[in-house]
Amino acid sequence: MNEEFFSRKESVKDIFFMIEGKLKKGLFKESMEDFDRIMAMDFEYADLYENISCVKFWINRLDILNKKLKEDYLEYCKFLDSSYKKFCIFIRDKDYKGDLISIKAIHYFVYNRIIELIMNKSPEDINGKDELHLLANAFIELEDYSKGLKAYEYLNTIEPYNSNTLGFIAEINHKLGDEKKAKMYIREALFYEPQNIEFEKITIEAVREIRDIIIKRGIHNGSQEEIISWMSAYGELMNILDIKKELSREEEIELRKNISRLEADYRKFKLRDKTAPKLLSSYAFLTACLIMGHNSSDREEIEILARKMAAIDEDLLRYYINKLEKR
Repeated sequence: MNEEFFSRKESVKDIFFMIEGKLKKGLFKESMEDFDRIMAMDFEYADLYENISCVKFWINRLDILNKKLKEDYLEYCKFLDSSYKKFCIFIRDKDYKGDLISIKAIHYFVYNRIIELIMNKSPEDINGKDELHLLANAFIELEDYSKGLKAYEYLNTIEPYNSNTLGFIAEINHKLGDEKKAKMYIREALFYEPQNIEFEKITIEAVREIRDIIIKRGIHNGSQEEIISWMSAYGELMNILDIKKELSREEEIELRKNISRLEADYRKFKLRDKTAPKLLSSYAFLTACLIMGHNSSDREEIEILARKMAAIDEDLLRYYINKLEKR
């Protein structure tokens, strides 16, 4: 029989499938050749021009990418990551659909490439925090949460008290269904350097709840920075962050030192508003530490801390005391 009888004409969907495979390998120019074929077949095909536009975004960066890869693999990985963040802004500004074939394939290429490059290095060559941050973030981007958690937990051992790292550990635990650990880690993240948390990637309900309470109360200026600065204090005193980790002796000593420094700043009128949220949350952290110690000799200090907290925000403290009395 005639072989042509069994042959099937290549469809646009077939070509898109090939484009997807090429983009996952970072073959941007080669994929454009396939787009040209689609243009010749059906130039009105749905989302064709949007997909082409996305690929051209990356073609315009190919020379820099190739140069950085030859010079320094780490700078190449950083550039890939920063370029994808700019790509996300580009997609948003263009109002493109997030499920475009090109977007999903390019996302896979960027973060799989980062993982491949870093994982192919020997452990001795991975001696910087930058590589670990990139690796951990790449695992999360590709939704490999177990590996991402291990990477962030290791980062937490070499740079403890980093709120960005703690925030991601909290978020991953939330995604894995461990809400207790999620609350415990987000509590620490909000306490140390909350401005460094990537809140757009945090979906923990407690964070949204705290933010809504601060806005609803309406006594702060409403700026994003102001809201974030108060989140730890509200989380503590509203008892939303009710899963607490015991402080080590060294951590308690450091906390007391920080409180002394903050109290000195709070006595300066010009620094009072800026210092108030951190000082209040520090008092609450120390109070929780003393309560968890179950030492009756700490009762007097707890009462002193309560009076100090009342001097900053009596209404918020009263709510906290009511919560403690119900426990």
